[in-house]
Formats: sequence, structure tokens, C-alpha cells
Amino acid sequence: MKKLLLSLILFFSNICISQWHYQSSAPPAFISLNKVYFINNETGVIIGEDGNIFKTTNAGIEWKNIPITTSNKLNDIHFYNDKYGIIAGSRSPSGDEFPRVLMTTDGGETWKEKYHNTKSGYTSFKGAFMLDSLTAFIVGDKAFPTFPKPDYEKGIIFKTTDGGETWVSKLNAQNNISIYGIYFTNNHIGIICTEEGTIYRSIDRGENWDSVKNYGKPLRSVSFRDSLNGVIVGGWYKDPIIIKSNDGGNDWSTSDISTNEALIDVEFFNSKLAIAVGSNKSVYKSSDNGNTWSQLLFLGEGVSNSFNGISISDTNTITIVGIDGQVLRSVNAGNDWHSLIRGHRFSLNSVHFLDIDFGIAVGVNSTILKTIDRGLNWTKQNSGESQSYWFNDIDLYDNSVGLAVGESGVVLKTIDGGNNWKKLNVSTDSWLTAVDLYYPDIGIISGFNGTLLKTSDSGNNWIKVNSNTDKNLLDVCFLDSLNLIAVGDSGTIIRSTDGGLNWQENNIVSKEQIISVCRLNNQSAMLAGEDQLLIKTTDKGNSWEKLVAGFGPGVSITDVSFIDSLRGFLITNSGFICRTNDGGISWTREYKSISLTAICMIDSTNAVAVGPGGTILSNIQSNVSLNDEKIEAKDFRLNQNYPNPFNPVTYISYSLSNNSFVQLRIYDLLGKEVDVIVNQEQTPGNYKVLWKPKGLTSGIYFYRLQTDNFFFIKKMVYLK
Repeated sequence: MKKLLLSLILFFSNICISQWHYQSSAPPAFISLNKVYFINNETGVIIGEDGNIFKTTNAGIEWKNIPITTSNKLNDIHFYNDKYGIIAGSRSPSGDEFPRVLMTTDGGETWKEKYHNTKSGYTSFKGAFMLDSLTAFIVGDKAFPTFPKPDYEKGIIFKTTDGGETWVSKLNAQNNISIYGIYFTNNHIGIICTEEGTIYRSIDRGENWDSVKNYGKPLRSVSFRDSLNGVIVGGWYKDPIIIKSNDGGNDWSTSDISTNEALIDVEFFNSKLAIAVGSNKSVYKSSDNGNTWSQLLFLGEGVSNSFNGISISDTNTITIVGIDGQVLRSVNAGNDWHSLIRGHRFSLNSVHFLDIDFGIAVGVNSTILKTIDRGLNWTKQNSGESQSYWFNDIDLYDNSVGLAVGESGVVLKTIDGGNNWKKLNVSTDSWLTAVDLYYPDIGIISGFNGTLLKTSDSGNNWIKVNSNTDKNLLDVCFLDSLNLIAVGDSGTIIRSTDGGLNWQENNIVSKEQIISVCRLNNQSAMLAGEDQLLIKTTDKGNSWEKLVAGFGPGVSITDVSFIDSLRGFLITNSGFICRTNDGGISWTREYKSISLTAICMIDSTNAVAVGPGGTILSNIQSNVSLNDEKIEAKDFRLNQNYPNPFNPVTYISYSLSNNSFVQLRIYDLLGKEVDVIVNQEQTPGNYKVLWKPKGLTSGIYFYRLQTDNFFFIKKMVYLK
């Protein structure tokens, strides 16, 4: 027997067991993006909250999430060249991780931790600069979290000359300051700016720093276009400031700008192009060496509260990032802007996988997403309804039958694996929260104000069951064909022992809202909810035991998912993903993200979680492993198309070593099939086919080769 390991070339990231990654071609919404750095027009890196790093190598058409081992806020990024770079990070908001410095030697594909001082207290690194492949600086502060403003103990400048292995402090006894920005105009002269408005200058490669001037306002970012000309921005709301220097940072003077917003970041590229971004969704430009500034872009209310970072990669190309996953680019020096964010951005409330390949997620705005390839591609399905609905839950019985429920009493059914949906008549307009199918024809739905609906004929008819409560019911599940549990507000737990026809309220175990209930086996269930509530029954709900997940006050467990009585996952409103292998007695934190709403454990290893802004997180491996008497992978090949990128035609070649029915299909970036090139039985040999797109726009496309035993996926770029 021989084992075959086919390594699929995928466009997200190469991951291994327990590495969580975003299944998205762009940063999800609701993630604050703090800085961006483009090494050239094609290759760039974005950093943000919760340890998020995203990289593109095709000018932002697609982004891959770079996994790292920290959930700290990442504040600044800088590259010395196309290989060497540095990231500065803060102490994590939860306080259980200390400030981090990450460095790369491969252009941002991987990042290694280069500073982790467990004695650093409330230290936060806010700026970074890489002078050469070995020499780098990080700046920030050590502060006590007093309200309303932190009490800064001292400013921090650390220097390394050995690639981050050791760090030496280079700022002595500078108390009550917080350093935000650092920039070196050449190999010797460096400038830093502070929250208190002071500018410091070094002329000896950062060994010593002297105070130059104080402006009494926060100075947040500094940039030079050459060794002489530089700009610093900052200020408060209704009191911004831009100052410039023409002599390498020794003397400074204010520049004119008409705005009421604080300025967050600046990039000075040449005498004709300097860009600044503000806290109120605006972009500003100077074309006269930083003397005067005008507004280029204002996004309007409800789009984003702040732009945080800028990168200028040539005289025309500008990229900016901000909160809510905003990524905008201009290719004509700021005159016009387009979003680099593609894909599904609506919040997701539920996800269900039947196996490692097939899953469906649902959410707001009638969002129904389907994947058949481990989440590599998610295709939006048509709900079949003209009205837009908020879907709260999805449950699949098999690869064909499933139900989705949501607002205004909506219940949709699919009998073809999610391709088509039909609205069912349930005679209620209640807000429906959860659905559970025991058989294809037997199901239960929960909802607000004690709503419970039951079907015994595949959803053709639903009866409203007396739940004996008027509390909002948030989740419901079958333990077996007779025993069911539903949970909800104010610690509500109700049970049925006759298949859901009659219900009795359980003794109140807790007054916290119970959000989720999950079946472990015919006897056991796990409940989770507000204020880290986690309770378990092993006797069908006759008695309950409180468990400890180890979170701080105010953390809600928003969902739990188990595949048996021992192995399961939970997620929290603070973004933690935790695993247990002992039935919930102990939990291991595996990942920290934004707030998550639902998780589905697929098998003993793999799970998928969803949340706001189209967030889909997965730990599914990007490898397919098959055990059987099959051919070696080297004898079965799908080659990269040529040319790539291409216009107007490209060639795709592949090799077969045995007889097989072969399908070669083309998909767009949303997973929609756009063409079928091959669909026939073929004999062993080498094949080469021509593909000429018809009526398609420029962009990323995927070609998938499917045989009787294997499949490969590769991507290509069509330039029209």
C-alpha cells in the first residue's frame, strides 16, 4: 500500500494542524488595519488588531493571512528592502500577552518574534524603522493605564545591531513622554516624534537623541522624502498640525491645512507628492514640498472612523488602510480611488460543515455562502426571496437537505445541497434563532418569546408547541429522538422528553443569558452563555455542573461545538477560539480574533468559525491526504498555465497515468463556474488545451482538474 500526498497550490496560505487562518481574499471587515507597507507596486503587507498580518503579491487583488503566534495589536511596519522588515506591537488588550517585535527575512512570508520581555509591564511599541539588514529601532512608551489619559512613565527607544537578537535602550531618563514615530533620513540622522509634541534628533545612528523643539500637540508620524525634506503630522480634533523641515530635521515650521480632524499618518514621496490621512475619513495631499495641503478624499458618514496608514510605492500609486478593514488604492496620485476589498463582507451568524469539504454559512442581508473545497472558495447562493432577510442559523442533515431560519419567521429549505432554496410556511413572524434536524423529516426551531416550532413531515407543516416560557429562546437541540433541550434569556433551560411536544422548565442554574446548547451524546449536552457561563449535563438535563473556561469578567461564550463527549471548541465575544479534549474540564486557547458568532467542529482536528464582516476562520489543512493503492503524485500533474498573466489566450497542460473521467473547469474569484474546457473520459498521457475567455472581465480565475481519484486547483490572471 502506498500513501499519496497531493499538495494543492492554494491562494490563501500553507497551513498545518491547529493553525487558524482567514478564508478570505481580503482582510475581513471589523478588523482595524493600522499600517500598510508596499515593497513595490505588487507586494505589500498590512498589519492590524489581534496580531493580524495580510500580504499581497498581486497589487491587492488577493490577500493571504500570515499566521503568527501572538494576538497583540500591531502598530507599525517598515522594510529595509524586499527581504528584511520589522513590526512593532503593543501589549495585548486582555493583558495576557506582552509587547512584541516581529522581524522577517523573506519579504513578509514568515515572521519571527525578536523581543518578548515578560518584565516589560505596560510597555507598548508604537513605531519601528529598519536601517539595514541587522540594524533596527523600535519606539514607544512604558505607561500605567490611568483614566482618562495614560500616565506615561518614560519613553522607549530600543536599538538592535544583530538582527533583533539583542536590544539596547538608547533614550535615558526621558519621563512622561510617549514616542509614536521614527524615521531615518540617511544612515546617520534619525527623527522621532512624541505624544507630548517634542521632536528628538540623532546624528549618530540613534546612539544619542537631543530635543529639537516642542509644539505642545501630539505628533504621531514622521516621513522624509530625502535627507533634507521631511514632514510630521498630528494634533487633536479641531486642532491638527503639520510641520515641515528643509534641513534634515534641525529646524521646523508649520504648514497650512484646512481641516478639523487629527492627522494620523504621513508619507512624503517627492516634492510633488506627500499624503496624509486623518481621524475623520479624509486624505490630504501636498504638491509643493509640504507647504500647503488640500483634501483629496472624504468617505462620508458611516464608512470608516479613521484612516490609519499610508504607503506610496511610486509617483502614482498610493495605498491607505483604516478601521473596518478599509483598503483603498489610487493609481493616479490620489485623483481617483478604488477599494481593494473584494468578497463577502456581510456578517455571518451560523456555519455548518457536514464533512471537511462541504459547508454552508448564513448571515445578514440574505447571505448564504457555500463551499465544496474546504472553504477555499465560498459561493454566494440565491435565497430565492426578493426580500432581504437576517438569517440566524443553518442546519444540514446530509449533502442534500438543510434548513435556514431567521427574522420575521423566515424558514428556507434546500434539497439539493444549498444550490436552491424554498421558503416554507410556518405561520409565525417571530424572530427565529436556531434549528435542529434529527431526521430529514423531523426538526425543531426556536425563537423569541418562547417560540418553538416542530415538523414531522420534512417541513411541509409546522406546529407551534407550548414551551411554557415567554423568554427568548436562543438555541435548541435533540439529544435523541425523544429528549430535547432549549435555552435562552435569563438562564432559561427547558426540556422535552416526548420528542418536543411538551416542555418543562428546568431549575435555574444561572441567571445569565444562555446562548448556545450542543449535544455531546444521547445523555450529555454543553451550554454556554454570558459572563463565561459554561454548564454541562450528563443525565439528559436532570442535573447540571458548572465548568470553568478561564476567561475574565464580561466575556461571553457565544457558541460551543463538539464531535463527541470529549472533544470540542468554544468561541467568545472577545474573539478567543479554545479547544477541549476532556469534555470541557480544561480548555486550550488556540487563536485570538475579533468577536465570533458561531463555530462548527467538523472532525477530531478541524473546525470553522464565522463572525462579523464576513469573517470565516478555519484550521483546515490545505493538503489532501489519501490512503490507497494509487499512483505517486509526480505521475499525476496539473501545470501552471502559460502565459500567466495572459491576454487573449492561455494554455493549460496536465498529465494522466491511468484511464479516468476528466473535468477541467474554470471559476471566478467568487467561486462561480464560468467555463468547462474538458468533460470526458481520457487515457494516460500528456494533454494541452487552449482557453480563450469569452465575455469575462480582467482578474483572478481558478482552474480545477478533477479525475476519478484526485483534484488540483491553480490560479491564473487574465488581463483584458
